Amino acid sequence: MEFLLEMDEFLENSLFELKRADFLIFVSLKYSAVVEIMRNGISRLVDAMEHVINGYLNDLEKSNKIIEIPNNNIAKVKLLEESNQDLKSHLEFYGFLKSLLKANYKKEGEFRKKLTMISTIRSSDKEEIVHVNIEALKNYYKQTQEFIDTYKQIKSDEE
Repeated sequence: MEFLLEMDEFLENSLFELKRADFLIFVSLKYSAVVEIMRNGISRLVDAMEHVINGYLNDLEKSNKIIEIPNNNIAKVKLLEESNQDLKSHLEFYGFLKSLLKANYKKEGEFRKKLTMISTIRSSDKEEIVHVNIEALKNYYKQTQEFIDTYKQIKSDEE
């Protein structure tokens, strides 16, 4: 029973962060459309995904499929991807969101639908310019919700 309570904690924390992101994206941006709120929303989505990643890894550790959970987020993602290929697209999306937060950015437009965050994401071999507007942010929210729903479904199948 303690094991299920621990797992529920990861899901609960993830849903809490998702609720905070929801408020920022669907309420705060209506009244105060600034790039900092967009970035804070992305940060909340990343936090929600990290709770789910930790939940998956905790489950693998408890079932002795991995020896220990790494401290480094990159190592966590790599280990989880090796353990469950079905999560690859979700984990790539998580990496994309993390890159957005680390990237240099500038804002374009000032009000609601015109507001855009332009980020320059650098990887080892290329540079990509990403335009994030409110619609894109809503799509990021939906993708994060799908990742959480996948985790929720796996947890309900285990019970």
